[in-house]
Amino acid sequence: MSTSARLAAQHITGILILGPLYLLQSRYFQGLGGRGAISRRAYVTGLTAVAALYAISEIIEWVQGIPLEPWLSFVTNADLSQLIFIALLAIVVAPISEELAFRHFLLAALPFKRNRFYTVSAVLVGATVFMLMHSYEFWVTNVLMFLLAVVFAVARIKTGGLLLPILLHGAAGALGMTIILIRS
Repeated sequence: MSTSARLAAQHITGILILGPLYLLQSRYFQGLGGRGAISRRAYVTGLTAVAALYAISEIIEWVQGIPLEPWLSFVTNADLSQLIFIALLAIVVAPISEELAFRHFLLAALPFKRNRFYTVSAVLVGATVFMLMHSYEFWVTNVLMFLLAVVFAVARIKTGGLLLPILLHGAAGALGMTIILIRS
């Protein structure tokens, strides 16, 4: 099975399992999610943070001569139809499945609303798990994944919903795909 097909199967399975659970929770338990209260300021701030993190990561990789992550070669070798499929996966499917898993279910499993210590701890634990799940070869990419997860979690907590983290995650996927194509 190709890398893109395997990733698609994993994320679509995640949506098929976590999506109905999310809908059930949203219907029967108040305060666990939904769209959230998104402002233009929150969206612009989140997008700026995502873009800044990618820019800093790229500068560090350039200065240190760190190449593109080896496993991403499947993107650079893809034809146009495969690129469209991979882009859809990175910009739409993965953000939905991963935000359901990490910023809804994992965050909700931790008592992040108790006090500031628990909030920070929940964000850091979730970001660590997110980084480890992605498991890149180069340290700078792992740090990028950790910091992006922090941005997504803060967006989730500040807005009270999943829409902004999903949108930011999709923007990060689009930016990541663009960088991969430019660097290859």
